[in-house]
Amino acid sequence: MAQFIGSNHFKYILTQEDFKKNFSSFLHAIDEPYADSSAFAVYLLSKYVKEDVTVALSGDGADEVFGGYRKYFADFKIRKMKGSKKALLKLTAAGLKSFRSNRSDRWGELNRKVQKLNKGLLLDHQSRYIKWCQFIEEDGREKLLLHNFESIAPSFNDFDWEDLISMANSLEFRTPFLDTKVVDFANSLPASYKIDENGGKRILKDAFKEILPTSVLNRSKKGFEIPIKQRLNDEIDKILNGPLFTNGYLKNQDLFKPEYINNLRLEWNQPNFGDKTYMVWALIVFQYWWNRNHASA
Repeated sequence: MAQFIGSNHFKYILTQEDFKKNFSSFLHAIDEPYADSSAFAVYLLSKYVKEDVTVALSGDGADEVFGGYRKYFADFKIRKMKGSKKALLKLTAAGLKSFRSNRSDRWGELNRKVQKLNKGLLLDHQSRYIKWCQFIEEDGREKLLLHNFESIAPSFNDFDWEDLISMANSLEFRTPFLDTKVVDFANSLPASYKIDENGGKRILKDAFKEILPTSVLNRSKKGFEIPIKQRLNDEIDKILNGPLFTNGYLKNQDLFKPEYINNLRLEWNQPNFGDKTYMVWALIVFQYWWNRNHASA
């Protein structure tokens, strides 16, 4: 792509040492308990980019504004799905239910998507979206939490974290897709301009189809999450067995069930830990934030 548009392209190859060395400083840089591990990738990228520039452009917001996320496209497909296809999906999900359903390998990931799609069939689109945004199912929350937390703080801003992470490395991000004029324009468009049978971001792809190579326009969406288990296994093991997860600390905190946390700690180094990796990541980020802001209050 850099060669195609004539720009200077730089590769930053992140090593195991990069992840280990910067993990603690990253956790201390977060002012809100943001549970997506992509924040750590952005933190490391910002650190390297700052070596050459002080201001950088970010594509943040394009998926939200122009319908780029896979969950948006899945919702579109369900709304268009006829009765026979819904019945087939239900049968497929039932047949695969006893098999592995997590991101650990290709087939587990495929089954995870089938089960997730099937669970959304009977929900209205707003409830379906909320459910698909969750990475801890209701039964998992019941096992983990001591109390029923029914609401999310209304002041939470999903885009603040990138500014916090970049500024922790003295790098300023500019987000053109979140310009108010761009957002207002996108909100004025009919949904068909954003998502159709071919996927999301339709108006963006149509606008640039004469400029960008087909390989770029048709490339599948790539997440920015880090391979948590592969890169931070030992570091996370130390934290799980450290002061933030002792029975005494958890009891005083009065948020999580110590017995469930203990089971997670024992299972961490077992094979096929699966999607609970994302729960552990969220817990660690939350515990660091809580300890810094509430433990001594």
